[in-house]
This record gives sequence, structure tokens and C-alpha cells, in this order.
Amino acid sequence: MEPAAFEPFPKPHRGVLTLWLGIGAIACQVLACGCCPIFLLASVPLGACAWIFAQQDLRGIEAGTVDRAGRQNLTAGRALGMVTLGLAVLSVLSTVGMAVFMLLSDQSDF
Repeated sequence: MEPAAFEPFPKPHRGVLTLWLGIGAIACQVLACGCCPIFLLASVPLGACAWIFAQQDLRGIEAGTVDRAGRQNLTAGRALGMVTLGLAVLSVLSTVGMAVFMLLSDQSDF
């Protein structure tokens, strides 16, 4: 049996990257709601990447393989990614609901 590989230093965290992905995702979501729905297509991958990267690094921190210094940025980035994806789901559901309501409403008055 081979001895475990010794790592003198933990891997660097992606806290700043995760935080900026989360901020970018929220910004795109706000723009999608306010002026241009095409930004919704950008907010979903940004939010998903923020959530996934943060989750991987937080697991690494718990295991001791990732630098602990980025825990706050990772936690904030993960939360922003979750909020963005939740808002994206609500945006899509409300758009579909409005479309269905318009199709089913009585159009005979026009």
C-alpha cells in the first residue's frame, strides 16, 4: 500500500471568483427583470457556476484540502447563486403564467 500524497499547502480557494460570479448573476437577473429579458440567459449559467464552485470549495475546506481563508466569499457567492437561480425560476414561471392567462382570457371584447 502506497503512502498518501503529502500536500504541504492546501489548494487555493476560488472565493473571489465565486463572489464575482454571484454578483454578476444577480446583476444580470436585475437587468432581465427591468429592461431586457435576454439577460436571463446569462444569469442562469453565472448563478449555477457560482453555486457549484462554492459548494466544491466549501467541501474541500471541510476536508482540509482547500485554503480556509475564502470561506466567507464562498458562502456569499453560493448564496447569491442560489438566489439568482430561484429568481430565474420565478421569472420563467411568471412569464409562462401570464402567457397562459392571456391565451385563456376572453378576447371577444376587442
